[in-house]
Amino acid sequence: MAHGGQGRPISWIAVLVICVGFTVAGVALCMDPTWWLFWTGVGITGAGGIFALAVGIMEDYSTEGH
Repeated sequence: MAHGGQGRPISWIAVLVICVGFTVAGVALCMDPTWWLFWTGVGITGAGGIFALAVGIMEDYSTEGH
C-alpha cells in the first residue's frame, strides 16, 4: 500500500486511460459535435473506471500514520 498519495504505477495507468477517454469525449463535443466519437470517449472513460476499481486504486492512499 502506498502512503502519502503516491500511488502505484498501475493506478496511474488507470488514471491515464480515464483522462484519455475524457479528452476524446471533450474534443468530440467541440467538433460539431461528433456523437460517435463522444460515446467512444465515454466508453473509454467507463472502461478506465472499471479497470481502476479492478486494480484497487482506492487502496493506494491511506491516512494511517498521518
